[in-house]
This record gives sequence, C-alpha cells and structure tokens, in this order.
Amino acid sequence: MDLSFIVIFGTRWHFKTVRGGWSGFLDCPSCERSQRFEEQEAFKAFTVYWFPLFRTEDGGRLVECGICRGKFERPPEIFGDPVGPQFNQDAASFGS
Repeated sequence: MDLSFIVIFGTRWHFKTVRGGWSGFLDCPSCERSQRFEEQEAFKAFTVYWFPLFRTEDGGRLVECGICRGKFERPPEIFGDPVGPQFNQDAASFGS
C-alpha cells in the first residue's frame, strides 16, 4: 500500500486590521483621491496549505486603502515618529 501525498508549505505575508486602531481619510497614492484607510499589522507566517500556523517575522504597522487595497507606510504627520519595525513594501514579496 502506497500512502504518498503532497504537502504544500511555505511562508507569506498576512495583514490583520488592528482592533481599536486608526481609521480615517487620506490621499491614496494609487487611487489619486481621498479614500478611507485603516491601520493594519503585517506579519509573515509559516503556512501549510495556505493556512498560517505560526508567525516568523513582524512586519510592523501600515495603512490600507479601502478601495484599491493598496498598503502604505503610516504617515508620520498623523502617527508621529515610527515606533518598532516599519513595513517595507519594496523589500517584501507578498501576495494580495
């Protein structure tokens, strides 16, 4: 009896809306107009069959446009100086 099967695993970026976090209107660089944004937390997780099992890296906090779902660094004029790790979209290869 042959019990061979394929296991799909890896890591990928996940984004979670911060409960009680900031939300408001900002000018979206992609939409090029004022849109509603929400503060999110980014983290990389080890996944099996695309389900996150445990976190492997903290990506910091960012804001996401409610229309185009673009993710951007938190504006310092609203949030002040960054505290903790900052999410770097250019360095991260993540899927939407």
